Amino acid sequence: MFCREQVARFVDARTAIEAEGFQLSFIGNGTADHLAAFLDQFPEAGQAFTDPSRATYRALDLRKGVGSLLSLGMVTNGLRAVRSGHKQGITAGDPMQQGGLAVFSRQGTRLFLHRDATAGDSMSAELLVEILQEINANARQRGRRASS
Repeated sequence: MFCREQVARFVDARTAIEAEGFQLSFIGNGTADHLAAFLDQFPEAGQAFTDPSRATYRALDLRKGVGSLLSLGMVTNGLRAVRSGHKQGITAGDPMQQGGLAVFSRQGTRLFLHRDATAGDSMSAELLVEILQEINANARQRGRRASS
């Protein structure tokens, strides 16, 4: 349910994200069949990938384990997701793996990283857009666009 909530949140902000010169992509850790089902459910998601080995998650040092699930925060996040219309579906991939959000330049330089502390702890799309604006403002001070 949290993945669906996060995708809906960021797809709604795609125009603002792209206006800052960045591209929205999603990475899951399910199988290729899970990815196909995801794209059927969220055709507006656009660019999406799967990493069943979770190498991307390890490279970003994203949290994994029971400790990241058993928290009051996860319960609160679950109530928020359900109230906004997102329901738990079939789990695809490793349910112990937490997500995050990373911003990279076209050259592959990591410009920002948010690691979810627990399930459903994703940042808001509005905050992401503010961060992208700040990244671009800092880059303009240095004479170039950050996403380039």
